[in-house]
Amino acid sequence: MAPTDDKPNPWQLSGDDIGKDSQNLTVKQKSLQTLAKYAIDLYDVFDTIEGWTHFVEKVDGFGNLPSGIALQGKFQRAGRDLNDRAKSHKTILQDLAQQFITAGKLYTAAEEANTSGFDRLRNARSAERHGSWSLPADGTTKIPDWGGKTGRTDKYGGPPADLKQYANEKDGRDTEPVRPEPSSVLDYPTAYSWHQSLINGMGHTSDASGIWSDMAEHVTGPAANLGNQMTAMQTSDDWNSDAAVKAGGAVQAYVSGVQNMVDGMRMVASNLLNTSGWLWAVQANTPNIPPDTVGTQYARDEVDKAKRIFNDWYVPGLAASSNAIPLMVQPVSPVVQPTSPSPTQTQQTGPGGGTSGTGSGKGGTSAAQSQAAQQALADQRRATQQAEKTATEQRQQAEQQRQQAEREAAQRAAAQQQAAQQQAAQQQSAQQAAQQAAQQASQAAQQGMDGVKQAMDQAAQAAAQQAQAAAAKDMQSAGLAGLPSTLSALGKDALEAGGGSGAGKGGGAAGSAGSGAGANLSPNSLQNSKLFPRAAAAEMAGAATASRAGIASTGQPGSPGGMGPAGHGAGGQNKEHKRAAYLDSVEHIGEALGDAPVVVKPVVEQ
Repeated sequence: MAPTDDKPNPWQLSGDDIGKDSQNLTVKQKSLQTLAKYAIDLYDVFDTIEGWTHFVEKVDGFGNLPSGIALQGKFQRAGRDLNDRAKSHKTILQDLAQQFITAGKLYTAAEEANTSGFDRLRNARSAERHGSWSLPADGTTKIPDWGGKTGRTDKYGGPPADLKQYANEKDGRDTEPVRPEPSSVLDYPTAYSWHQSLINGMGHTSDASGIWSDMAEHVTGPAANLGNQMTAMQTSDDWNSDAAVKAGGAVQAYVSGVQNMVDGMRMVASNLLNTSGWLWAVQANTPNIPPDTVGTQYARDEVDKAKRIFNDWYVPGLAASSNAIPLMVQPVSPVVQPTSPSPTQTQQTGPGGGTSGTGSGKGGTSAAQSQAAQQALADQRRATQQAEKTATEQRQQAEQQRQQAEREAAQRAAAQQQAAQQQAAQQQSAQQAAQQAAQQASQAAQQGMDGVKQAMDQAAQAAAQQAQAAAAKDMQSAGLAGLPSTLSALGKDALEAGGGSGAGKGGGAAGSAGSGAGANLSPNSLQNSKLFPRAAAAEMAGAATASRAGIASTGQPGSPGGMGPAGHGAGGQNKEHKRAAYLDSVEHIGEALGDAPVVVKPVVEQ
């Protein structure tokens, strides 16, 4: 029973021309069933790849310079192309498996109007496979050891031989150029920022390399199985019809295209691994200390080193990686309308309802196979041209993005330079303000010290003036010139006592004589005694002598001219103790006090 889903059977394959085995399947049906299973295996691989391509579509870690961003864009575009090609392969393989199912009538009556025969066979095939396919873990693909060396003075040695050879081919690769910036864009902040953007970058690129390689290996086996089974069918003496030859040529052309895509996937994997190596070399030899914590000379030395690494490693590495990214060519479906049979071949319906070749026999089979293969290759060339056209459009778009990125980078650099200038100006202003504040503080401290010194001088001067005033006051109040106030007072009391007792208690003459010794020192004499103490002392001695003479003449009872004994002491009637008169004397006071101090040095000593 033929299916009713309007899908053609371009090769006119049939599985009804040979008798059926114990499972009610003919030899042709078994071959068609095996082909359908291998087509489903390859379908499932591309289904898994479609779900994994987001890991390679978002690969990053190429640095924040515009050229690194452009290279990153090319690898991401290869990932997007792989996702698109995986979808195309799934469509082709589902159609191919459905053709094998239709040709061998490997369906039931309930499956005639839909594709459930494909789904049923796919489920059965999945149950036959054991285990699951998982991505390689992060870090599984190691970065090349030569990349992590620090303090290096060598240069990038170039890509592996396969990448170098592939970069020289004209067709099949992404030829969009990636132009590096001049090394002059690297100042210390830019070099440090570049280093930071590469810290985990080489790990991301090596992980993406492992994913590309793993996907390529999973495609290889099922694609080879499909091609080998088709070859076996073509060379079988039991099935050498023209339809089988046509189908075989178309499927082999398709498998050849799949193998070309696998080679491209392996090339991308090798390229990413090599890229991770030279990115590591750049990251390990660029500044890793924040700009605000380094000195000027250190920053200058690090920038010189970063520029050398840029020229010796980054620029050649960038060119090598950019020139070896293959295009993921659009696949050509083998499910095409059949070409005309070879003129040397006629068609004959066999007993079983199938077709068989007559006339040229094997030679006719080869001619038909060649014709089918040529048709498939022509279709593939058209698909390649379309892919190149698409790639050209993508390159133009990428070039616009690169130019935009360069403009943005230039704007960022200008903004950073302006910010650096503003920061330098602010620092200079802060330094000037600090210097002015320090100068003002120094001046204030100096003024304070001058004020303290002035106050101390004034206090000292005032103390000296007070001392002089006190000394002058003491000298004015002294009874004897040039003597301390205590001794002067004692001498003055003695003089007053000597004259006063006679005046108050003796006769009138005695009182007059006693008071005269003190009265003879006039105010002028007191003032002169301060300037001429020795003269004043002589004067006082004369006055004291006269006083003693008066005391002697009046104090002797019965003497000539005497007035008799003192009034209150006469006859001893007064029991109160009286001071003896001879005690009130200044005799020998000069010897007791000593020589007077020299006040004025003689001008002429003769």
